[in-house]
Amino acid sequence: MINNAATMRTANSEQRTANSHNCGLVSIIIPAYNTAPYIHRAIESSLRQTYTNVEVLVIDDGSTDETLKVTQEYTEQDRRLRVFRQANAGVSSARNRGIRESKGEYLVFLDSDDWLEDDAVETLLDAQTTYPDRLITSRVRFVHSRYVMQSRILKNNLLDYEQAIASFSGVLFGNVNSSCFKIFRRDIVVNNKVTFPEGIFDNEDGLFSFEYLQRTNGVYCLHDVLWNVLEREGSATHSAYNHKVFQDTLNVFTLMENNKNITSAAKVIVGINKAYYLLRVKRRAVMSNVDTSELKSIDKHIKPHTSAILRSNFIPVTRRLEFLVVAYMPALITRNLVLLWKRLKQFVSCNS
Repeated sequence: MINNAATMRTANSEQRTANSHNCGLVSIIIPAYNTAPYIHRAIESSLRQTYTNVEVLVIDDGSTDETLKVTQEYTEQDRRLRVFRQANAGVSSARNRGIRESKGEYLVFLDSDDWLEDDAVETLLDAQTTYPDRLITSRVRFVHSRYVMQSRILKNNLLDYEQAIASFSGVLFGNVNSSCFKIFRRDIVVNNKVTFPEGIFDNEDGLFSFEYLQRTNGVYCLHDVLWNVLEREGSATHSAYNHKVFQDTLNVFTLMENNKNITSAAKVIVGINKAYYLLRVKRRAVMSNVDTSELKSIDKHIKPHTSAILRSNFIPVTRRLEFLVVAYMPALITRNLVLLWKRLKQFVSCNS
């Protein structure tokens, strides 16, 4: 299936190029911190794009390893690559620096340990020109040392505003909350002062995508797998629980709920998303054996949304059951269920 998809994309590449070759410069922004063993793949995949009118901006966020040295070596090979160094201030600060330094009409954010398919920018750009009033996102391939898994295909790949908001929790489509796997119109970002929240280190890119989404008519979800995400131990998404993870998640969704442009229906959906994200936070807390009082603090913000979740017509029954189990089961039972669920997912992925 993957070979067939690649063949189809190659066959259509010429037509897409004809459609998008006048679309302007695309800025690929790569924030980097201590990823020297991986960043070469991100840079090479960016410079190898079939849509060649790109600039690649690496923002080294105070790395203490060889990241800066590795990236600077590439500047000697391709003048489209620019490297900026700053004191360590976090990924949001690095991405905001990338936006300020960018010259493109479109923005693409790529994490330094991930990499793009060769036609990623071309495919995203073609979709953006077809749907200029939508946020464009693609499917993703998650690469782990023990398995490879792709995000699912939607039956309806056009999501209206409220469906897109619902997707932030991963109930419909788990890619909307990230700033990766997408292309952004720079005029929307700059004119509306859409930035990444500095000082927040968890779900920060979800807030950026949410703010951008307020200026669109929804989301167009490509069926193409254009991103490769390396799932490695030690990365931000696989780190152990700490209280700031809980606080950041709570702050992000509170900012979403208080957005002046949000509709009342969307606000209810944001509350559901908050509960589901905090559910993930609770799973991390349970797996880290945190104190019971911390779990109770998380539960205080999850359980008020139980009624809305159980009544929701867009959440599958299996996800509602998952919510009830993790939200209301004792921690020890939840921990064992989470471990079992992880093993089942890995088994299915390895044998699919």
